[in-house]
Amino acid sequence: MRVIIAAIAFVLMATVTIGCGQNQATLSPVGPSALPRTSLGATSGTSGTQAIGASSLIGPAAATTVTGTITAVTGACPTLALTIGAATVATDATTVITGGACTDLIAGRAVTVNAVAQADGSLKASSITLTTGGQNPAEMVDVDGTVASVQGACPVVTFLVAGQHIVVDATTMFVGGTCASLAPGRRVSLEGRRGDQGVIVAVRVQFKSADDGDGTDDTMHVSGTVGVAPTGLCPAVTFVVGTQTVKTTAATNFAGGSCALIVAGASVEVEGTLGADGAVMAYMVEVEDDEDAEVPNTQMSGHVSALKGACPLRTFNLKGFDVSTSAATTFTGGSCADLRPGVEVEIRGTRVGERAVLASEISISGKANDDPTPAPTPTPPAPPKPPTPTPTTDVEVSGTVGSLSGACPALSFQVSGSSVRTTAATRFEHGSCGDLRAGVRVEVKGTRTGNGPITATRVSIQRK
Repeated sequence: MRVIIAAIAFVLMATVTIGCGQNQATLSPVGPSALPRTSLGATSGTSGTQAIGASSLIGPAAATTVTGTITAVTGACPTLALTIGAATVATDATTVITGGACTDLIAGRAVTVNAVAQADGSLKASSITLTTGGQNPAEMVDVDGTVASVQGACPVVTFLVAGQHIVVDATTMFVGGTCASLAPGRRVSLEGRRGDQGVIVAVRVQFKSADDGDGTDDTMHVSGTVGVAPTGLCPAVTFVVGTQTVKTTAATNFAGGSCALIVAGASVEVEGTLGADGAVMAYMVEVEDDEDAEVPNTQMSGHVSALKGACPLRTFNLKGFDVSTSAATTFTGGSCADLRPGVEVEIRGTRVGERAVLASEISISGKANDDPTPAPTPTPPAPPKPPTPTPTTDVEVSGTVGSLSGACPALSFQVSGSSVRTTAATRFEHGSCGDLRAGVRVEVKGTRTGNGPITATRVSIQRK
């Protein structure tokens, strides 16, 4: 009996420390009834001393405290997996967060976690306290230099640039390459957020040309109007700008919108690299619009002609307009497969070019004639005047973010007393959706229907 009591007292005084480079996570058993069933021990990288494990003790799940800096985050609020040093901690809707919200759990933030060891050895967070650790975890820094000492496996990789410890994860945006392109000797320019342990969590990494004597790199820039409807299925489509063929992939960043906005007549700017087949492999495509002009909504009806493409990406002519469908187009009275020459349809959509429309809704109201070219029909009586739609106005607000909720890309928050919501089409400047937090100052441009919330088309994050 004395031996057992002595063993319990010894475990209560033990502190288990897991080291990982410059970022350490400290785990401490809590309470005599919280003895772990599996070992939480780890070997120190310098002293060679084995930390105390508890695999020989029998007891319920262990209460544990983990302190350190988040280096990687996967999942979506409230269900996240946080990497803190060598520990992985899971959260769910029952986790209590102090000093911030679930959306504040980002790489580079210092935290103290009260967790419970599960039967499979994983850690489940019961509460998390966000701390600052004496530095500003939101400090943004720029680093240029040559990659050295690469460790880890994509998407979570650590490396050195100009003496700085850098971490990339699944949220990092790469330009001119991918995570797999990180290798000793590669020149990069990156922007990131410095954590409280000095580790920089990269938000954006751009690969530079090996030959930078004249300041050039191998990036191709293409701008102009999409000539014909793209081929393929989003996100992997092929289209032509002028005489240059452009290809996109799942890794392409569609700035200010989505792949579905790339339709015939759309104005685009493309950055990418020239492939062996002469096509530009795009890593960024931006669909341009006139910032000061209203986006015109279009409604028309008629008979389909000049039908091309395969569902869900189809194009057809309607009263001289090139109409494009996408995976987001909704159908009533039929489906995408029911579109055939001669079918009578009514469409609603957005003008994306002088004579091009991206359809958001298509109502199929008639069958196709045997003859693809429909016979002339008497002019029908004028339809009843539709009810006056609720006007949509352009709105600009600026101020500090408050009452933030939701998960990227669909967030809701307050700015200067106005409710704002973001969508997958919202364009972010000087940051990304993940940088929105309570207290951050922003400028928002968007549209409001009636007295409803502002749907943001652009959000500019104001750096201090």
